[in-house]
Amino acid sequence: RGERLKPFAVKQVDHLTEKVDPRTAYLFTERGIYRPGETVQFKFFARAYEDHKIVSPTGDEAKITIINPRQDILYSKEFKLNEFGTCHDSFHVEKFFTSGTYTIKAEVGKQGGQQASYSRTFLVQEYKRPRHYVTLSLKPDERAAKDYVGIQRKEDFLAVDVKSQYYTGGPVKHAKVRWKAMLTPVTHKVEGFDAFTFGNDDSETLFLESGEALTDDKGVLNLTIPLDARLLTGMYGVNISATVLDIDGEPATEVATYQPKPLFMVGISKHPDQVQNGYATPLRLAVVDRDGKKISQGTLQACIMEKKYFYTQKRDDAGTVNYLWEEGWMKGLTSQIPVKNGEAVFDLQLNDFGNYLISFTLEEKAQKYTSQTSFKVGWEQYDEWLRQQSRKEGRTSSEVLLSTAKKEFRT
Repeated sequence: RGERLKPFAVKQVDHLTEKVDPRTAYLFTERGIYRPGETVQFKFFARAYEDHKIVSPTGDEAKITIINPRQDILYSKEFKLNEFGTCHDSFHVEKFFTSGTYTIKAEVGKQGGQQASYSRTFLVQEYKRPRHYVTLSLKPDERAAKDYVGIQRKEDFLAVDVKSQYYTGGPVKHAKVRWKAMLTPVTHKVEGFDAFTFGNDDSETLFLESGEALTDDKGVLNLTIPLDARLLTGMYGVNISATVLDIDGEPATEVATYQPKPLFMVGISKHPDQVQNGYATPLRLAVVDRDGKKISQGTLQACIMEKKYFYTQKRDDAGTVNYLWEEGWMKGLTSQIPVKNGEAVFDLQLNDFGNYLISFTLEEKAQKYTSQTSFKVGWEQYDEWLRQQSRKEGRTSSEVLLSTAKKEFRT
């Protein structure tokens, strides 16, 4: 029929060309940050794979160097690994040393052989006692909408009070405030339903608004942020972050999330995030009110969306045409699921590799309440390789693509 089997990134060779490094090592310090005048304790250990055994490379030479942010070498010393394949030492950070990120490197290998390099970083910073702090107050409210003439409508908004005070007492007057609002996924905890996820287990946030302003003579800044209709579905909350700079430009930051509790919530049974092609499972669903009581009956709308990649042309500011990969969610299967005694079951089957979002929506009194969960099907490396291949050569509908555990096999 003209079909062909096309292995995924596999070559057939007479001898293996990709050599596995027989040595592995790790370099670390006991802390990640130090003050000037303190001492850094570091240790390096290595392991080797020889004759099908993991051994300590006793006697191998290791050179340790420490470099400051200006790329000056402040420490350099050679060691011989002991019977445990380790070496260690200390480095004193003088009080006049530069603050910033320091790099510690280790080069190890037998004489005449190829050396391997390992590195870590640590910070040197002065400790400054905070002089002021920030508090956030988030309260929902409503006001008359002025978008429509002759029609009385109300719109919901979030009243945000940013307040900054010194630890010694007194407000931080006329201080600069930098703030940002993000629409962030949230989940709800319902007592007695620990095996279910209520809300949105996605990690993608959406930008809403940001700005700069000054506090008043009481150290307070008042903000109003219109509330998105998606907040009422139970999947999103508003994340507010505010940074206040005092008279010397020293910052203090506070972060808070407004998470409204919807009238009804949909729970999805927990599952593995990464699955393979052909994964099939019944997803258990629970529908409760805000008090955690199951509803008697209802209907859920299930929707499966798949992340698709589009190869598009875009012209930049210089007029050059660039070919870019864009991604977006495409709606696939939709179905209706009856709810009885607050429970329902959805038979899920994912046959093709990719990323999927499965949402379940309850519509009650002209309002929708939704929960969604995500699945990754197949290997991400396979997905990336497939897109690269499509750029190089055309694909046919008669290809069967295979994936294997290794990239090379000896004949």
